[in-house]
Amino acid sequence: MHANFTALLAQVSAEYDLVIVDMPPILAVTDAAVIAHHAGTCLMVARFGLNQAKELDLAKRRFEQNNVNIKGAIFIAVERRATGYYSYGYYEYKLA
Repeated sequence: MHANFTALLAQVSAEYDLVIVDMPPILAVTDAAVIAHHAGTCLMVARFGLNQAKELDLAKRRFEQNNVNIKGAIFIAVERRATGYYSYGYYEYKLA
């Protein structure tokens, strides 16, 4: 990784409470694995209806091969299925 990028991350990390770095898909290029070593936390982003479970599993294994621990996932573009009535559900989080 270029020294300027490492310096930039150090500078903005000192100035802000939270720094989010959007990286390209790990299955396409290795940039995500390299940059992830400089991150405090790594989350995997998956698009509803586009990313298959086997792709997510392969991406997770690719990170693990590079000694990167994925802390969680973000699901984007989730579509709510229409029903005949409205209701409120209960949600819970489970540790992986």
